Amino acid sequence: MVQAHFRNNGVDLLHEVVGITCVAQAVNGGISIDKRAMSTVAGLFAAGETAAGPHGADRLGGNMMGTCQVFGELAGREASRFVRANGLLPVDEGNIAQTERMTSLLYRRTQPSAMLDRLQRAAQENLFICRTQKKLEELQKELVQMKEDLEGAPMCDKPCVQNLSLYHLVNCAQLMALAAAERKESRGSHYREDYPDWNPDWEKQIVLCKKV
Repeated sequence: MVQAHFRNNGVDLLHEVVGITCVAQAVNGGISIDKRAMSTVAGLFAAGETAAGPHGADRLGGNMMGTCQVFGELAGREASRFVRANGLLPVDEGNIAQTERMTSLLYRRTQPSAMLDRLQRAAQENLFICRTQKKLEELQKELVQMKEDLEGAPMCDKPCVQNLSLYHLVNCAQLMALAAAERKESRGSHYREDYPDWNPDWEKQIVLCKKV
C-alpha cells in the first residue's frame, strides 16, 4: 500500500533513496514475543508494530520500517520452521466455549459503523494525549457497555464479520486502558495529568496475561 502510494506520486521505493523521519505516537505496546518472534501462543508469531519490545517509552513511527524488516524476516523464518516441525496443532478443547461465543457474535444484528464511531470517540476523549484515572475509568465503563450491547443484540441469519472485528477492537482498548491506568506516572508519549512527573520506580514494562 505504501509502495503504491509513493509510486502514484512519482517516487519509486525500489530504486530511490528515501529518507525516514521519526514521528512520536501516543500508544505503545504489542504482543510479547521471544527471541524467535513467537508469542506465548504456540505457532503465533508477531513482528513490527504488533510486537512489544523493539520500542521503549516512545514508539517512533519511522523506526518501524527497520523493525518490520528485521523482525518480519525472523518471524517468517521461524514460523516456517515451526510448521515443518509441528504440522497442524491439535484443537484446544478449552477454546470451544470461546468459539461458540464468537459464532454467536457473528450472527448479531448490529450497526458496526456506528459502534466503531462510538469506540473511536471514547478512545479519542479518554485514551489519547492527556489521560487521567477518571477518564480511563469512564472509558472502561463505556467499553464494558459496548460488549454488552454487542452480545445482547438481536440474533439474525446473516453473518456480520465486522462484529468480530469490533469485539476485538474493544478488547484491545480495554487492555490499553488497563495498562495506562496501572502506570501512575508520565513517561515518553504516555502522559497522565494526575501523575505528570516521571517516576524511576516505573522504569519497566507492563505485561498483561490472560488467566487460565
